[in-house]
Amino acid sequence: MNVDTATSVVAELKGLRQGLKLALELGIDKLCVDIDALLLRQWIWGDKSHNRSLKLLIDDCRILCCRFDEIQACYPCLSRSKHMRGYTGQEGQSPARVIGHL
Repeated sequence: MNVDTATSVVAELKGLRQGLKLALELGIDKLCVDIDALLLRQWIWGDKSHNRSLKLLIDDCRILCCRFDEIQACYPCLSRSKHMRGYTGQEGQSPARVIGHL
């Protein structure tokens, strides 16, 4: 994936889209998305975004999210401690390893 010269918001949206595509290709149907940007969480899982320049990218992410049986956004600081412990019973496992257990 090439993000060229992009803002951190664009880079994070493109990374999210790529990650969602990969998870779908791998047949994952339940996903916890580690995303710390509150603005992105609001755009993808909240009210409609008023950012016209990123509308297509945001809409791509929303459409991809709808293809999962279960998906939730979580704060990275929680996902590496209490949140992921709920999925694996162990603290500190990598997100990729935990996703395989979902």
